[in-house]
Amino acid sequence: MAKTTREYEVSSTSIYKWQSLHDSGGEASLSAKSAAKAENAELRRLRRENDELKKIVAEKELRLRIQSEMLKKKTAGQNRIAHDS
Repeated sequence: MAKTTREYEVSSTSIYKWQSLHDSGGEASLSAKSAAKAENAELRRLRRENDELKKIVAEKELRLRIQSEMLKKKTAGQNRIAHDS
């Protein structure tokens, strides 16, 4: 299964759906319309996953920026104390 999913760049979920459709309704159930529905569902799932990953990356980027700013302020404060001494 893994080789097939990589070779055709299709998720295993889609292949299992197609297999189920074929088992229940034969080749007629695998019409272009049925395949398009499966692909649209997969596309929606991937878009949701992509949006979630973008949020995670944005949160991490914000956290890094805040840490960087805090470090700059801390370093600047320590330099002033050392200079004043």
